[in-house]
Amino acid sequence: MESVRRAVAVELERPPPELSAVEEQYRRIVEEVAAYITGGGGGGTLEKKKYQKLYRRFRKLYPLPAQLIQHAINQGVEIGKSFLVLKRDDQTRKPRPEVGWVSIRFAKDSWSYRKTAVSAALVKIAVSFHDGRREA
Repeated sequence: MESVRRAVAVELERPPPELSAVEEQYRRIVEEVAAYITGGGGGGTLEKKKYQKLYRRFRKLYPLPAQLIQHAINQGVEIGKSFLVLKRDDQTRKPRPEVGWVSIRFAKDSWSYRKTAVSAALVKIAVSFHDGRREA
């Protein structure tokens, strides 16, 4: 038998306050890394030593799980690189990247739908099928 893994995106109608606190700290990390990548110091990349230095600093600043900090750094790198491509192709006039929203990535070992479903937060799920149907 073949196992199937799926990524699920959930929208919380009333997120618990703990999630909002995590989102704000996660966003700060993403914004700082994106600014570093696009600034004079980054040069469009994040060297291993700089990654480790940022990681250690963020671990001290924010009480987040290690995986979330790593994902936030990676997301900041992605946003910074994307911004540089847009800038190079003259598709943006902004002086620096703006982080409109973040997508917090939870690994399967650090989060489970069952835990969320049992919590007091209401969850809205939309399912897309291969034939184009969409159900909420």
